[in-house]
Amino acid sequence: MGQFQPSTARDKWSCELLGDGIYHVDIVRHLIDWNTNLVPQVKMEWMKEILIKVLYFIWKANLGRIPTTTELAKRGITVESTQCGYCMTMDESPYHILLNCNFAKTVWEWI
Repeated sequence: MGQFQPSTARDKWSCELLGDGIYHVDIVRHLIDWNTNLVPQVKMEWMKEILIKVLYFIWKANLGRIPTTTELAKRGITVESTQCGYCMTMDESPYHILLNCNFAKTVWEWI
């Protein structure tokens, strides 16, 4: 923020990945697909039949970036308990609430 200079000019989006200032969806998608800093040795699988917001949620859950109680506690946010609010048997991690919790398993069976 030390270098930030506010301006009255109109806001605009720009992207300097190619040096032309234009946002290129295909370039960003390629970077997400193959950037080993994001998820080592994993190529993002894009499915056009699934809404992008659902894919984004799955991607964030895979990275452990959805706000479960364990993730919030890791970030220094005070939580009453890190236990799963549905089964009260394990910590509420992304993996647990989406796949391992008995409540989640029941939902998956319904689907």
